[in-house]
Amino acid sequence: MKQNNIHRIRLPVPFFVNHIYIHLIENYETSSLILIDCGPATDDAFIILEKYIQSIGYSMDNLEACIVTHSHYEHYGMLERIKQNYEIKILAHPAMVKFASIDFNEILSSVYELFITNGMPKVSVEKFLSLYQSIMKENPIPLIDEVISHRDSILRNLEWQIIWTPGHAEDHLCIYNENTKVMFTGDHVISKVTPQIGLTYSVQSKNPLKVYQQSLQELLNYDIKVSYPGHNNPIENTHERIIEILKHHKSRENWILKTLDSKKLTAFEIGSKIFGETATIGHYIISCTETIAHLRSLKTNGKVNEILKDGIYYYEKVA
Repeated sequence: MKQNNIHRIRLPVPFFVNHIYIHLIENYETSSLILIDCGPATDDAFIILEKYIQSIGYSMDNLEACIVTHSHYEHYGMLERIKQNYEIKILAHPAMVKFASIDFNEILSSVYELFITNGMPKVSVEKFLSLYQSIMKENPIPLIDEVISHRDSILRNLEWQIIWTPGHAEDHLCIYNENTKVMFTGDHVISKVTPQIGLTYSVQSKNPLKVYQQSLQELLNYDIKVSYPGHNNPIENTHERIIEILKHHKSRENWILKTLDSKKLTAFEIGSKIFGETATIGHYIISCTETIAHLRSLKTNGKVNEILKDGIYYYEKVA
């Protein structure tokens, strides 16, 4: 798909999100291409990207830069391959440099502890980690040439501005063009589904949901004609979609409080009620992390108590 000088390319992803949309900005003045994200480190994704670039009259050698929206595998996994083979500049938020320095086993340990202490069955946690390890078996390290921060203007002749939007990930960036009113929203604003709230190394805040909501509110200050997310369809009513997501989280908060009436439950037990017993491992992870984020927010706001018993966190509604 192409709109003016923006190309939208769908790449397969080898786990439960199934696909990602990366974007190419075609710079007519310099006959160069700018990537917004690059896709996972798979041969299939690379072949599709290469063939698409050739189909519009360029080669991979025309890639000038890649801006990484955030440090989730399907968004940055191909960096190592394209960096080793082409003269391309990699730009990302400073927090991604921190992420790149973390030992992979330490990440696995953190994820394991997060889900086990929040009540997820050990067999489900191990199933997820096995899937995650198989995806990350090459453990590609983000190779970053230049860090970019909030309100930086980048990419000569193209007038794109960086907006730091932590919440889904600490290093998450949106990219905005004031002249065209176009925004790339990565995983911060998505049509149809609500983005997962980052909980492990991606977000160090005690209240990541609040951080995410503040970042959503920040985007309401921008005049956006159309936004291009990393998943699902382009969004022509971005402000309305942001308000929908904010309302969703308020509704989910009320639902959790109602679920906790006269009960003590783990985050996993609450999350399971959202998707039911037939949920896939992907839904388990998404429902559990969103529920944990809500419970942390409710605890910070004095609406729930957290009780640690036998290494598991339980929550109860404050009377």
